[in-house]
Formats: sequence, structure tokens, C-alpha cells
Amino acid sequence: MANWSATEISTVGSGRTYTTLAAWWAAKGGSGTTAPHAECYTGADLGTVTISGAVGTPTSDYYVRIYTATGERHDGTRSGTTGTYLNTGNQHGIDVQENYTRIEGLRLYRSNGQQKGAIALTNSVTNILVDGCVVVGIGNQATTYQWAYSIANNVTATVQNCLAYGTTGAKTGINSSAFRCWYCGAVSILNCAVTGWTDASGVYDAGFFAANTTTPVVWTNCVSIGNSTGNDFER
Repeated sequence: MANWSATEISTVGSGRTYTTLAAWWAAKGGSGTTAPHAECYTGADLGTVTISGAVGTPTSDYYVRIYTATGERHDGTRSGTTGTYLNTGNQHGIDVQENYTRIEGLRLYRSNGQQKGAIALTNSVTNILVDGCVVVGIGNQATTYQWAYSIANNVTATVQNCLAYGTTGAKTGINSSAFRCWYCGAVSILNCAVTGWTDASGVYDAGFFAANTTTPVVWTNCVSIGNSTGNDFER
């Protein structure tokens, strides 16, 4: 496959060119020459999407980007109603399987699905950036292994300036962590925070969790507070 050599920006949201991220990716992800960018707007659930099967080859200059338009970003709070958002339902919210992908400024309502994450970096992808996102947990009592940010299978990534808010009054899920690194490669987590990861129980519960990694996970300037069970940080 040829490397991408240009960028194409599409708008996604209510009344925009595409109403969901899945529709945008179905239309633009298969382009052989242009790197697809999704500029997201408020007004409706943007839906889940799996970023995989690109015809062109991403590079450090031309890559998949999902981001909020100017003035459309969330306010950073747990209960805020501003900002572009997607409800992950029982799936990964954004499942990233293409190198160099960037996810910026979204609000995501975390999955109820078992072994699912709001943002999931999988398939040995490299050079991923997740920046300025907020995940709000909406897990239920029956579901296990849920994550806000899931990084696994030799992935290399930087996750920065991100927040994870747990549930209130319901289990977040047994063996669930907010920032979870599992068999990942080189990962840096910078300026991130977890709070309210409540009522979960299990050996893998933690605000920040890392295990079986090929290189050390680096946590820098991160905070994990107000979690009723499990560890704030666990290796």
C-alpha cells in the first residue's frame, strides 16, 4: 500500500457531512491517497467506530485523526453536558488498529460490555496519541473487565491530559481499571487523573494499572483519588 500524501477533513455530527464516526470511516477510511480526519461537533451521539482496514499507509505526517472542532470541546467535568460525545454501549468506543492515529478532545461514556474500553488501542499499533479526552464510567454490577483507556498487545502510545470518572452508586465492574496497560510496548501516560472508581472488586482493580509489559510504562504527573477499592496505582 502507498503512504498517504495528503489530508482530507470531514465533519461529523448532527447535521454534518456524516452523523456518526462509523459512517465517516466507512466512506473515507478506504482512501488510498488521503489521510482521513474527522472534525467532530456537538448535538448527538457520534457512535462507536473501529479504525482498521485502511487502504493507504499512515505515516507520522499523514494519519487518522478524530478531534473536536474549535469551540466544541467538553468542559472537563464529570457531569458536564458540553462537548462532542459518544456512548460506547456494549462495544469498544473507539477501537484503534491503525498506526499513528490521534484521538483528541472527546467525551466518552464507558462501555458496559465485558472486556471493552471506551478507547481501546489494540492490534500492535504504534505511535498512537490520545489527548484531552474524558471518559465517564457507566458500568453495571454484572459486567467484568471494563476499562476507560485500554492499551494492550505490544501497542506503543502516549496518553496525555485525559480524565477518567468512575460511577456513583453502582459497580464499575470486577477487575476493572481506568488506565489499563496489558502486554503493551512503550507507553507514556502524562498529566492524567482518575477519580471515583468506586465499588469495584478484583485483583486488577486500579486507577492506573500495568502488567506484563515489554518495556516499563511511564506515569508522569498523574493522580488517582477517591477510589473506594483497589489500588490507585498498581503494577
